[in-house]
Amino acid sequence: MGKKYTVNVYGDSVLKGVLYDPEKGKYVPGHGTALNAIKDRFSLDIRNFSKFGATVDDIRRLIISDLNKGYGCDIIVLETGGNDCDYDWAKISADPDGRHLPKIGIYEYEEKLTSLIKFIKERGITPIIATIPPIDAEKYLNHIVKNGLSRENIVRWMGGDPQLIARWQELYSSVNEAVARKTGCRVCDCRIPFLGKKNYGRLMCDDGIHPTKKGQTLIAASFYRFIMQNYPALTVQN
Repeated sequence: MGKKYTVNVYGDSVLKGVLYDPEKGKYVPGHGTALNAIKDRFSLDIRNFSKFGATVDDIRRLIISDLNKGYGCDIIVLETGGNDCDYDWAKISADPDGRHLPKIGIYEYEEKLTSLIKFIKERGITPIIATIPPIDAEKYLNHIVKNGLSRENIVRWMGGDPQLIARWQELYSSVNEAVARKTGCRVCDCRIPFLGKKNYGRLMCDDGIHPTKKGQTLIAASFYRFIMQNYPALTVQN
C-alpha cells in the first residue's frame, strides 16, 4: 500500500456530527460522525477539527493555529457557509422593518473562502470543498420562534415567504461550488443526496438544520463516493 494521507477536516456542527435532542431541548454529540463511518475503509488519517458555530473566519483561525501547533496535513476538507449565512433572529423579531445583515455577507463570504483556499494551497496542502446539506425551512422557523420570538414579525421580514431561509442558505452552498471551480478545487457534494430524497426534512433534526443519524449516513456516503472517484488507490484491501 502506498502513502497514508493525513486529512484535517474543518467544518461546523454538521461535520462534527452534532444532533438536536428535542426532549432535552439542546444539542448533543452524535454517536459517531459521517467521517468516522468511513475512515477505516481508506488509507487515511482523518483528524476532525470541526467546531460548533464556526464561520469561515473561525475556520481560518483554527487552521492557522493548528498548522502552527504542528498539525500539518496533506489535505484539508472545508465545510463552511451554514453559520455564515445566519441572522440575529432576535433582532429581526424585535424590528422586522429594519435592515439586518447575515453574520458574513455572501460576497464577503466568497472573497474570504477564496482567500482561504489560496492560503491553504500556498502551504502545499490540497483543499477540498464540501457543499452543505439543505435545511428544512419550516422546522427551522419553528425552532427559531419556540422561545418567544415573533413568528409573524420574522415572516414579515422575509416578505411573507418562510422558504426564504432555505433559498438563502442554498446560495452559500452555491458559492462553495463557484469558489471550487474558480480555484480548481475538487468538490464533495453533501447536498444533492438530500435533495434527491422524498421529504428530506425527515432526515433533519427538529431544529431543521442538523442532519439526523440517518442524515449523517448520507453524508458518509457522499464522502465515500468522493474518495472512490478521486482517490481509489486509498481503498483498504480486506
